[in-house]
Amino acid sequence: MYQEKLTANHDEVYEIMLMNQTKNRFYHPNAPHIEIRKTITDWIFQVSQDLKISPDTTCAIIAYVDTILCKTEVSKENLQLVILTCLILASK
Repeated sequence: MYQEKLTANHDEVYEIMLMNQTKNRFYHPNAPHIEIRKTITDWIFQVSQDLKISPDTTCAIIAYVDTILCKTEVSKENLQLVILTCLILASK
């Protein structure tokens, strides 16, 4: 069972996180960033792999990004800046 989780692809992880996050208080299924959330999470996974960031930190990054994007409108030009700021905060 643990081995199956290690071999999950990004789509499976995204679906699992989406199901789990519906229970979180900050998650809004109709938030404006939902359409690009898969792209955001894929980019975060890629950066996390390149920087050898732990899975727990990666999940924290995604949670921070979701929280910010649910409460604040962020332009596409500033999206990477917001994500990288969340990466720095989650890695502390």
